[in-house]
Amino acid sequence: MARTRKQLRADIMDNYRLFGEFPPGLTEDWLNTHLDEAARQVSKDTECILGSAQVGVTAGIRVYSMTTDFISIERVEWGTSHSNLERVSPSELQHRYGDRWRVSTGAVQSYYLEGQRYLGIYNIPVTGSGATAHVFGPKFARAFTADASTSELPTALDRAVVEYACAELAGLDEQAPPEREGRFQGRYNKQIMGYLNDRPIGQEVWFVGPKN
Repeated sequence: MARTRKQLRADIMDNYRLFGEFPPGLTEDWLNTHLDEAARQVSKDTECILGSAQVGVTAGIRVYSMTTDFISIERVEWGTSHSNLERVSPSELQHRYGDRWRVSTGAVQSYYLEGQRYLGIYNIPVTGSGATAHVFGPKFARAFTADASTSELPTALDRAVVEYACAELAGLDEQAPPEREGRFQGRYNKQIMGYLNDRPIGQEVWFVGPKN
């Protein structure tokens, strides 16, 4: 069963005490902030939360920003037919079409990335609004909303969240010996590698899945 925010806070305190005294004076709000950061980092390291979004496309616009909860863009489908767009790089477009690719208009054929969360479309669409790009990719874990709320991470990663939060805490604990942070970081790495190694074969190609 998934652990609640309240339970995970207690887990962090118990886990930290395995190697030393828990620092006095830390508030629940402080722990909640680091718990959110830990869940966000775990989701980034495992790419285990899979999401999608619909991007409304406007005539004459080539690049579109994605919401900040996307870690990266892995696949893009186009229009009501959900046809897969070819992923290319700007350098490949330059090689194929020269400088004109940046202003070329017409039927949409492919997509490219500018950074990790900016979606570029080739050709630039010439028709009006109504066309939609369906974007798929891993997302960051959402912040907890209350003590009774649970993480959207798989329960197998609850321990990784605790170890990461303890490593962060050890790094800020002025009384902790230098090796304590490394010890928790090592335990975190072990949890992450165990999860990735135990993941069913083919799950890493998650983007071959149901459409939005």
